Amino acid sequence: MMAKRSQGRLTPAVPGELEPLLKEWAWFLAMGVSLVVLGLVAIGYAAFVTEVAVIVIGILLLIGGLVQTVGAFWSPKWNGVFLHLVMGILYLVFGAIIVEHWVEAAEALTLLMGAFFIFAGVIGIVWSLQVRFYQWGWALLNGIVTLVLGVFILHEWPFSSFVLIGLFIGIEMIFVGCMWMMFALSLRRISQEQ
Repeated sequence: MMAKRSQGRLTPAVPGELEPLLKEWAWFLAMGVSLVVLGLVAIGYAAFVTEVAVIVIGILLLIGGLVQTVGAFWSPKWNGVFLHLVMGILYLVFGAIIVEHWVEAAEALTLLMGAFFIFAGVIGIVWSLQVRFYQWGWALLNGIVTLVLGVFILHEWPFSSFVLIGLFIGIEMIFVGCMWMMFALSLRRISQEQ
C-alpha cells in the first residue's frame, strides 16, 4: 500500500472511495451521536421498544402474507400457486397472532434467544479450547460471556421478555453509533493530515 509523509509520520494513502467523504465527516459524526442517543433512549424505555418491535414484526408478516396471498390469485395457472397461497396464509395467521398476543410472542422470541445464546456459547467455548488458534483466549471469553448471557436470559424468563428485545435494540444502536463516530473522527483526522 502506498504511503505518504504527513506531519512527521507515515499515513496510508486515502482510498479513492473515501476521498468524497472526507468533507462530510461531520454528518457521519452527527449520525453516530444520534444513534447513540436513540440507543440510550431505547434502553431507558426497553419495555416500550420491545412492544413496538414485536408488533412491527407482526405487521410486517401481515403485509408479507397479504402480498403473497394476492400474488397467488394473480397467477392461478402457475404450478407453485398452492404453496404460494399456503405461505401467504401462514404469514397472515402468524402476523395476526403476534400483533394480537405480542406479550406471548416476545416471551417466545426471548426463550429462543436464550437457548441460542447458550448453544452458541457452548460451541464457542469448545471450539476455542480445541483449536487454540492465535488469540484464542478472546474467542473463549466471547463464548463464556455468550453462555452466561443465555443462562441469565433463561433464568429471568419470562420477565426478561418484556425488556430484552428493546435492550438489545438499544445496545445495537449504541454500538453502531460508536462505529459511525469513530469512522467520522478517522475521516476528520485524514482530512486534517492532507
